[in-house]
Amino acid sequence: MTCSRSSPPVIIWKARVKTGKGALKMKKMKKTKFSEEQRIGAVKQLEAGRPARELARELGISDQTLYNWRARYSGLDGNEARRLRALEDENRRLKTMVADLSLDKEALKAVIRKNGWSL
Repeated sequence: MTCSRSSPPVIIWKARVKTGKGALKMKKMKKTKFSEEQRIGAVKQLEAGRPARELARELGISDQTLYNWRARYSGLDGNEARRLRALEDENRRLKTMVADLSLDKEALKAVIRKNGWSL
């Protein structure tokens, strides 16, 4: 029995990775194969009693991937998943801002200490 695979996913994102020499280069990341709605549909089938191994084989994923999806998307519908994604993106952006501001604050403190000024 052969498994017919579609063409590889389209590459859309880029990430920085270190090369063997310590330099940074841009590496392309793969686009996900399934949308959140498709993942939620698979989880609903799993919750309806469909065997995980059969569903995973049909989707072309491992059982563990299906269980990870169940842990993340169990009890969600499409709108809630989009809202969750938006909140996660906003949280990631805010954490980055806090980290940048903390670095700026530490750099300013170092300059003040170096110049002998007091706070």
